Amino acid sequence: MQKRVFIAFPMNIPEIYKPLRDEGFELIFGAEPAPPIVSRGNRYAEDEIIRRCRDVHAILGSPGLTLTARALKSMKSLICVCNSGIGVDKIDIKAASELGILIANAPVKENIISVAEHTVALILALAKKLRIIPEIMAKEGPSAYFDERVDTIVLAGKTVGIIGLGRIGSRVAKLLRPFQVRILGYDPYIPEERLRRIGVKPTNLETLLRESDFVTIHAPLTEETYHMIGFKELATMKKTAYIVNTARGAIIDEKAFINALKNGMIAGAALDVVEKEPITTDNPLLKMENVILTPHIAGRNSTSIIEGEKLAVKNCLRILRGRIPRHIVNPEAIPRWRERRRKNYDSYRDPT
Repeated sequence: MQKRVFIAFPMNIPEIYKPLRDEGFELIFGAEPAPPIVSRGNRYAEDEIIRRCRDVHAILGSPGLTLTARALKSMKSLICVCNSGIGVDKIDIKAASELGILIANAPVKENIISVAEHTVALILALAKKLRIIPEIMAKEGPSAYFDERVDTIVLAGKTVGIIGLGRIGSRVAKLLRPFQVRILGYDPYIPEERLRRIGVKPTNLETLLRESDFVTIHAPLTEETYHMIGFKELATMKKTAYIVNTARGAIIDEKAFINALKNGMIAGAALDVVEKEPITTDNPLLKMENVILTPHIAGRNSTSIIEGEKLAVKNCLRILRGRIPRHIVNPEAIPRWRERRRKNYDSYRDPT
């Protein structure tokens, strides 16, 4: 039987998928191929993804593709899901591992650089009041020069706290060096010496929150990090401090966060992500003068999307050939994957 690959968000760049075609796989497009930015706009209901992927062997997805335990269990032939981005929090990783389905992501340098640059841009936008100054100028004209709300912040000498010092958090630390800021870092999974080598002072979360003028979040969304910033944590921060989040919205308890912003517990925030996406028009964050919002685009540009899709294709080919790619997020699934693959891929010989 011909092996099938479901491409959830296909691009109108055929050469990206040529390696799969050359290998003899049947490609099933979930939508009409479109330019990179446009192609990410499709969404799938659970029943639709179950119907369309019932007999596929691999899925090329993105961080926006939701795959529940129910969906994964229905896909009897599936052996891998290869995302074109870094995040995999919308996939039930535990269920995938139990079933022997490998999940791969695509941490391409273009995405990492883009998110880090966006983060620094948001920090600068907060410090220089770029959310409110254009509005003040539009209303007050020349007299805006004397408005106390345009009192901006000099970054030099301030403290920036980075939560999560993986690829993106580390890149943010490097980009911040020329601004002569003090950098604190919290990441229980990275050796302290590694943080010191990039100019970051390791500390615990409470100290980071208490001492930082800007807190920027770069942790993955897991059971451990869900709502890790809540009322208690916000109350620990300076009233003059700002939060930047370009990671995942649910790392912050949004209800507590909105109350903190309204009540002056912190000075403001810049968010590329919110707890419920896409953001609803009634979300109070949209109308707050001390909040800068972008629609989850920190890593979203044609270059990073194309390179991410290319890496997803490479990961997919490697897995279908019986090899383990570098970017596997559930290595604990490998023994069951080998068994599942042999069952569904009896025409292949596992080189390992």
